[in-house]
Amino acid sequence: MNMAIKEFPNRKHPRMKHFDYSSNGNYFVTICTHNHKQILSYIVDDRVVLTNFGEIVKNELINLEDKYDFLKIENYVIMPNHVHVLFLFQHDENKESAGAEQPALQNRVSIDAKNDKSNILQNNHLLQDIVGRFKSISTKTINKKYQYGKVFQTSFYEHVITDERDWSNIWDYIDNNPRTWNTDELY
Repeated sequence: MNMAIKEFPNRKHPRMKHFDYSSNGNYFVTICTHNHKQILSYIVDDRVVLTNFGEIVKNELINLEDKYDFLKIENYVIMPNHVHVLFLFQHDENKESAGAEQPALQNRVSIDAKNDKSNILQNNHLLQDIVGRFKSISTKTINKKYQYGKVFQTSFYEHVITDERDWSNIWDYIDNNPRTWNTDELY
């Protein structure tokens, strides 16, 4: 009997190679719902009205600051089928953000291609781990109460903030997202 071997598509990894995603600075993250289902909120008169799922997601997002003492959520919006978050990582006494004139890449570490990735992986506060934990806890909490199933897509989009102007543009984008919902590519 000839059994066909199921081939999985090559998954594209969106993260930058040799970049330390635990380093100080600002990160813009977009997390989409599974199949882009509009389950987190409604947009009414250019304002976000959270669903029960959206309230859980909001609470779990805010709780991240209690779980990670170096993490600050500078801005966020919970749209019907995605969440935008502007994170600040502060591993030292410098409490300024890129938006407040902190050079976002000042403390970034670039690892030589010849170095082993274990230098980065030893730090369990990678951006990927934090986003994964947030998605996992949100999904578990939603399913405990509503037995919904898969809430979020497997991956997420991230953008490393490079300077004050970039930070300001991201801040404005987050704030204006509800007003531009009807023209959003995720609508």
